[in-house]
Amino acid sequence: MGGFDAAALLATLESHADFDVRAHDGEVGDGTGILAELGVLGQETPSFALLVPGDATAKIVRFVGGTASDVFDEETPDEVRALDVAVLHEGIFDRLVGVDKAAQEAKTNLRYKKKLPEAIDEWSAEGVQLVVLMNPTPVEQVDKVCRSGGKMPQKSTYFFPKILSGLVVGAL
Repeated sequence: MGGFDAAALLATLESHADFDVRAHDGEVGDGTGILAELGVLGQETPSFALLVPGDATAKIVRFVGGTASDVFDEETPDEVRALDVAVLHEGIFDRLVGVDKAAQEAKTNLRYKKKLPEAIDEWSAEGVQLVVLMNPTPVEQVDKVCRSGGKMPQKSTYFFPKILSGLVVGAL
């Protein structure tokens, strides 16, 4: 993405009152240590890790702004605001980086990897400017968003194993 500066994004997040940024204690390695840490943090507050190519240390980002934060659109329901992926997509990609919702839907400047080894491999791939590791969205949060009338953010509803849609959707 032309004009994107990962170091500047990290500096912005570090100075923003709604975010707590710190270095991951261990090495990136295969990423499992980072995901273990995110799993614990994610029970308290939306959290994810940023890996910048050329930087050997992952940055752990915790969203501490709560549902009243101005990183969200006014119409975003509280149940959506509680999602890691909403903080990333709406608060960071849209507001701070400039990749709006339409560009996210079109996957402009974004690639999504479903498996951890693939994401770690991207960290050293040519042309990659930032890798984000996230917790999977718990089914309970998906349920809360659905019941609120809100919509899940782009690419946040990948589940495995997949149900056989023909059995679920097909007329009986």
